[in-house]
Parts: sequence; structure tokens; C-alpha cells
Amino acid sequence: MLSDGFSATNAGAGFNTPAGAISVDATQSSSTTRQGKNTGQSLRFLYSKTLNLTGTTFTLAGYRYSTEGYRTFSEHVDDENRDPGQPARGRAKSRFNLTANQVMGQGFGSLYLSASDQTYWNLPGQTRSLQAGYSNYWGKANYSFDVTHTRYADSQSAYSGQGGSRSRDTQATFSVSFPLGDEGRAPRASFSSAHDSTGTNSNANVSGYLAGRNDMTFSVGGNRSVTGEYSGDGQINAKTPYANVGAGYSQGRAYKSANLSARGSVVAHAGGVNFGQPVGETFTLAEVENTPGVQVGRYAGVKTAANGYAVIPNSQPYRGNFVSLNTQDLGADIELESTSQQVIPRRGAITKATFKAKSGLRLEATFQYLKGKIPFGAVVEDEEGQQLAVVDPRQTALVLVEKTEGKLQVKWADQSCWAQYVMSEKVPGENYQSKTLTCQ
Repeated sequence: MLSDGFSATNAGAGFNTPAGAISVDATQSSSTTRQGKNTGQSLRFLYSKTLNLTGTTFTLAGYRYSTEGYRTFSEHVDDENRDPGQPARGRAKSRFNLTANQVMGQGFGSLYLSASDQTYWNLPGQTRSLQAGYSNYWGKANYSFDVTHTRYADSQSAYSGQGGSRSRDTQATFSVSFPLGDEGRAPRASFSSAHDSTGTNSNANVSGYLAGRNDMTFSVGGNRSVTGEYSGDGQINAKTPYANVGAGYSQGRAYKSANLSARGSVVAHAGGVNFGQPVGETFTLAEVENTPGVQVGRYAGVKTAANGYAVIPNSQPYRGNFVSLNTQDLGADIELESTSQQVIPRRGAITKATFKAKSGLRLEATFQYLKGKIPFGAVVEDEEGQQLAVVDPRQTALVLVEKTEGKLQVKWADQSCWAQYVMSEKVPGENYQSKTLTCQ
């Protein structure tokens, strides 16, 4: 890691053994701030073991800071912002963690226990913490409960700068969440409450998709602080073909705040200029020839613009990315040669997926052959010889014709015939026109 006045280098190794997974790594840091220059090293040991027979997972982690000069990036920032002579926050000298997770069985939830012990270079004593928690579900509701007891290294370490002091504390937390409905995109409600020696803090929230749409989300929440003050907030976000937009409002005892946001991209290419959602390092342009409003696959809010192009905001480099079109809302007067393509971009590339489209009028043609019956599977072509459909057992075919009048050729075996058609004026809401054509 490299930043202004700070650098850190890490190296390590890990491997599996019959007794569990083990890893060791070391970090060298250098920090230059208004407090001076500090360099140091940190050594870390990790061990993890899962007992499949009982569903138990043990994780052991030990940290040791070999010199007082070691700094994490957050400690580097703290040193930079702290006035000379002002006491520093506790800088860890050694830390020991032990965590055990136990699955209680089908329907009985899971239990975890965690213990930690940390010493400091610049604070007397130790910070010790013991935590226990339980989580499960009831119907569609998930709930959890945990208790944490902490003994601090000194009476000021817990609330540095807040004017309070305590040497130990116990916090109990409860949370529950559940869907508001049976639909797959039903909003979800959540509630959490935490109690310790300073009081009780509670939060309630409802969030999810708006009206079941995958391109609009909302969140409404309320909070009660340990001092008994109430606050609330609401946010709505939408993914549109041209940008991601949002609006929010929050209010508390002494403040009111409103916000509007818009994030997007502008992509200039040979086919024109398109606005889109924020793009990543690698993304794709989808073109549906001269066809606006086509939904592009699983990407929320991504549709083709007036020029037939859509900006797909992210693609995975060096992997197959399938670009598919959602034709559910496509009008009956539009036909696509294909609805899915695969692109494999390089990192940082802009790939293009082109879909050929044809617009016209739908015609359900029932053929009457003067010399007999047209067999099932006969091919229907336009005047240019392009295949449009095949005849079903009722001597009927559903075709898309680009002209309001013209000829269709029906071919089978070594025979063929021609049928003249004239389309009527299109009626709003009409998907296709049915006509009986004489083929000769």
C-alpha cells in the first residue's frame, strides 16, 4: 500500500494441513507525519479448523507488533491529524483472538463465541473482550442476539475525546428482519436495538424494490439514540438508461437535510453519443439496429436509446459475458435474428454486441394451394429469397413483412408457389393480421 507519507509492504504464506489451515504473514510500514517518522513491523499468525462431523469452526488469530514504530494506515492518519503533544489513541502491541462457531442442527440456528486480548505500547493494562451470540430464523424472519463484555485498558480508552470514562461495559444487541409479503421482491423490514451502560439505541428500517421493479429501490428508517433523541430518513434510488439518480431526506432534533444525486457516463462512438449508468474499467455497447426501448438482459434500467444503442456498465475481462435481450415488451412488429451473444473483452476494453432487427407488420397467412395441399414444414420466403417461416399442419405461417403489399413464395421438395398479399391499415393494439392467400 502506498499513500502520501505512508507505505506498507506485506508478504506471507498459507497452506492446508490435516490439522487445519495455517497462514503467516509479515508487514513492514513506514509513516511520516507531523509527529515525525516511524517504521516498524507486524507479524500475524492465523489458524482455522472446521469439524465437519459436528459443524464446528475454530479460528485462531494472533498479532504481534515487534516495534512501537509500526503504524496501520488509520494510525498514520490519526498521527497526521493530531496536534503535537496531544495523546495518541492506543496503538496495539499484541492481540490474540479466538472464535468458535457451532451449527446447532437443522432448525436450531447457530451459536458463536469469541474472545480477544490486546495490549498497547502507550497504554497501561489490557483490553479484553468476551462475546457470545445466537442466530436463527422463524418462518421467513431472521433474528440474532449477542452479548459483549469488554474491560478496557484504561478508563479513557473507550470514549476518548467524549468526556466520559469507564473501565468495563456490557452490551446486549438484538436484531430481526423479515419480508413484507410473499413476493420475491417484497420489501424487507428490520429492527435492531443495543443496550449498554449509557442507554439504549434502537433502529427500524424498511427497504426494498419499489413496486416490485428491479430498477427502483427505497429505504425508510427511524432511530432513537441513547439520549432519547429521535431521527428519521428516507431515500429513493433509480437506475435509468441515462444515469443512476437518487433523492433523500433526513431529519433529527437539530437538523434537516435533503439531497439529490445523479451519476452516469457519456460514451461517444461511431454510432453516436449515448448517456448511460456509471461504467467500470471494462464495459460493453449493445446495438439493436434502429430499435429503441429494448431491455438489455439482467441489467436494471439498461435500455436501447433512440439510436438503438445501450451502455452495459460492466463486463468481466477475459471471461465470456453473455449479452441477452429481453423481448417480453418488444412489439409484435419487430423481429430479431438473435437475442443473445457472447463477448470476451480484454481488461479496459469496450466491446460491442450487435443484434440485427427487422420491423414491419405481422401476417398470419393461411395458404390455399390450387393443386392440392401444402405440406407441413414448407418454407416461406420473401421476394428476395429470405426465409421468413415454415408452414404448420394447418397450412398457416406467421411472418413479418416489411412491405404493405408484395409476394410470398412457398417451397417444398421440388415444388413452389407464389401468394400475393395486401396488408390492411394497422389498428392500435393489433398484434397481427389474419389473411387467406391463394398460392399458385
